[in-house]
Amino acid sequence: MSPLVPTMYDVIFSVVAIAALAFALVAFVSILRTPVKSGLSLIGWSLAVLVIPVLGPIAWFKVGRSTAVTKSLTS
Repeated sequence: MSPLVPTMYDVIFSVVAIAALAFALVAFVSILRTPVKSGLSLIGWSLAVLVIPVLGPIAWFKVGRSTAVTKSLTS
């Protein structure tokens, strides 16, 4: 096997890493576009998405986004 040709493990790892990065980027943009945001929640969610790469965006889309939308509808 040639050392210049990546193994299947390398290809799969690269695809997963790129997908996680894209997911975090989409979550970060979603946080910035949320209509209701206090400074503390903006910083907290941004740090969660950036520090915890996969679980942070999942938490944002499950909990944070729905909470922000509910708050904007009641205001």
